[in-house]
Amino acid sequence: MHKLQYPVTPVTRVAMPTMEGLQLIAVNDIVSCFSDNNYTTLILKDNHKLVVSKTLKEIAEMLEDHSFCRVHNTAVVNLNHVTKYIEGEGGYLIRSNGSSIDVSRGKKEVLLKKLQPSKH
Repeated sequence: MHKLQYPVTPVTRVAMPTMEGLQLIAVNDIVSCFSDNNYTTLILKDNHKLVVSKTLKEIAEMLEDHSFCRVHNTAVVNLNHVTKYIEGEGGYLIRSNGSSIDVSRGKKEVLLKKLQPSKH
């Protein structure tokens, strides 16, 4: 009964720890995330870069319930910002900001499953 009265709204923002404190970021504004040792650089849709004090693994876990996919040991991408997948050994992605990112051979299969609609 409680859930009917107070429906759960999906999380649309995440709190990212920066040098100044926590910064709230809309999940869909994150285009991609890149490993930088014990830090992660987030690329936002306005091409702004934000360095957060979490590892890429921690960021990937925070975003796993959203449309994100680890495409390389050093990169996670928001699939909502992918416009094209170019085939190759691992292939690469073209993102909405026009940039490309390599896909590792080991991550290719998982990526393709997430990109293709499920067959019922």
